[in-house]
Amino acid sequence: MRRRDVVFGIGGLSAAPMFQRVQQLTEKQLNTPTFQGPITCVAGVRPYRRHSFRLEREHVPSRPNKFLVHNYGHGGAGISLSWGVATKVRDLVKAHVQTISARDVAVLGSGVIGMTTARLLVDLGLRVTIYARDPWEKTTSAVAGGQWAPSKVDCADVQLAKDVMKISYQRFVADMGSRYGISKVPNYTKLPQKDLDTVIDLFGPDTLIPARETVQRLPFGHNMGSGFLYETLLIEPPIFLKQLRAELDANQVAVKHAVFSTPQDVFELPENIVVNCTGFGARELWDDKDVVPVKGQLAMLPPQPNLNYLFSRSGHMFPRKDAVVIGGTEEPCIENNTAVPAVCQDLVDDIKGVFGVSPMIERLPFHIDHPSKVDEVTPLIGGGPPHFNRCTQVQH
Repeated sequence: MRRRDVVFGIGGLSAAPMFQRVQQLTEKQLNTPTFQGPITCVAGVRPYRRHSFRLEREHVPSRPNKFLVHNYGHGGAGISLSWGVATKVRDLVKAHVQTISARDVAVLGSGVIGMTTARLLVDLGLRVTIYARDPWEKTTSAVAGGQWAPSKVDCADVQLAKDVMKISYQRFVADMGSRYGISKVPNYTKLPQKDLDTVIDLFGPDTLIPARETVQRLPFGHNMGSGFLYETLLIEPPIFLKQLRAELDANQVAVKHAVFSTPQDVFELPENIVVNCTGFGARELWDDKDVVPVKGQLAMLPPQPNLNYLFSRSGHMFPRKDAVVIGGTEEPCIENNTAVPAVCQDLVDDIKGVFGVSPMIERLPFHIDHPSKVDEVTPLIGGGPPHFNRCTQVQH
């Protein structure tokens, strides 16, 4: 039996039809992006946490009536891991509310981690309020690329990492379609993509995602040579987050503007169950200096509906309904989310060279696929030296 014919266990789906479709795609030349049109430049700050994202209850001796759960530090994998970590939080809260009469919950943060957490807590019949500095449209989640890949995230607990990856992936597969902006797509790469390879290594090939295949000739661009083919998910943040917000609205989840300076501010909230999903904000709010800001910038080109594949590992190109996303950069210890148009122009010029439609340019030293950053995309599962040092100074 050939490996591509093995059945894999996500809701009874089979790898064979998927790879037949992928094989058909590789037998013909696919469309090459035009890389033309006005560039919209966006930036966000990934909340990487050294050693492991934080997913645990914290006992507060001075406030024994408060049930506090932390859920932050997911690096560049917030969307990818969102449903998994939200499920773990839901289970902690569910066990707690069985022993008390309180039904009011405060969720701190309106990014994808906060909203998926709130969405699952609502299903427990709890009254949930989100407290946030910014609406979801202004969060880092809203400017994410949308490829399902657990990148730039550490988790010391291997079983926890596997649990949250599997739960999230299965939930996204179950929600595939235009309503949530989720689709399964071929993902071509110039080099092996280590974060996806980590998933394959953890679960075995054809379990969550199929094993990568070697492609002798990338079927787009001009003389791009060989590469690799994966199959993953594209989750379009503008669609997915908007749908989450609509479901929260339908369940009467209020969003209240709030800025917290100290844990004491949080403990003054009327809700006795508090879930902290503040992302990079946890660095100062909870004095957690293992949280490292990693700025990322993306160039957004006008949408091109004729593109039906992802490209990554020499720059990346993700065609969505709202834009063709070109990325990206990786700038640790920088917390400002100011986009720099000249950087975004370089990102576009760089990938034009990769696709062979213009001369190659010198790659930015903080480009996500600069040789000095090859290993930083790989999730660190089970312990080991963190990819990023603590920031002795954060650039604002």
